[in-house]
Amino acid sequence: MNYGLVVQLILVGAGVFVLILTIMSLAKKKLEVNACLTWGLIAIVLIIAGIVLRPNGWIELMSTKGLILLVIIGLCVFAGIFSISSAVSVHTRKINELSMQVSLLNHEIEDLQAQIDELEKKIKG
Repeated sequence: MNYGLVVQLILVGAGVFVLILTIMSLAKKKLEVNACLTWGLIAIVLIIAGIVLRPNGWIELMSTKGLILLVIIGLCVFAGIFSISSAVSVHTRKINELSMQVSLLNHEIEDLQAQIDELEKKIKG
């Protein structure tokens, strides 16, 4: 069996999968634009690597079990990093929303303080 072709197909498939997952996450607002651009770039690199690289020479050094283990480890690492970047993006979005709300509250406090000052002047004067 030609494991080089298998590795190429895995790289291209992983790149397409990452690209689709990134676009879906952007649509669902689970990822920020910057994170999506980074993951999109990684996906394109994976696709290009699958098309351009010919791993026939070094793949002979790896057994079938080693290849399967490498793919499983790669999937686990990808899933972990992607979930971390999704969580960071969600928290960043929430922090931005909270800072906007705090800003609005500060503005309302200033307005209320100005009204209190005017009422105190009317009462004293």
